[in-house]
Amino acid sequence: PKFREKTPLIPMQNLKQPISARRIDQILKWAFNLGAQQFDENEPRRASKLRSASAHWLRHSYVTYLLNSGAPLKVVQENAGHSDVGTTMHYRHVAQTDRHEATRTLSLSDLKRKTRQSKCRD
Repeated sequence: PKFREKTPLIPMQNLKQPISARRIDQILKWAFNLGAQQFDENEPRRASKLRSASAHWLRHSYVTYLLNSGAPLKVVQENAGHSDVGTTMHYRHVAQTDRHEATRTLSLSDLKRKTRQSKCRD
């Protein structure tokens, strides 16, 4: 939806009662299954992952994406509705590529040089 969009993403069926969490889950399951059909033939593993997705998975992905994109921790905490920042920090995952890049920055020659310097001080 666009900013200030008036059309609901999931329209209510009964205007007197809000949509239930169970109904949202059913709608999401339907959407995930529909999306999985696009991958069935060529990427069955991806299709399987999509079929097992849930509302919680979406929430987890959203919070993780915000944190990994550099969004301020306090903003992410408030968006997620966490009273404790520690809960938000559980969502912070170090991307595999970031871990490899950090390791590459410390080359073997740097390690050897630092080891020699350390021995000279002793």
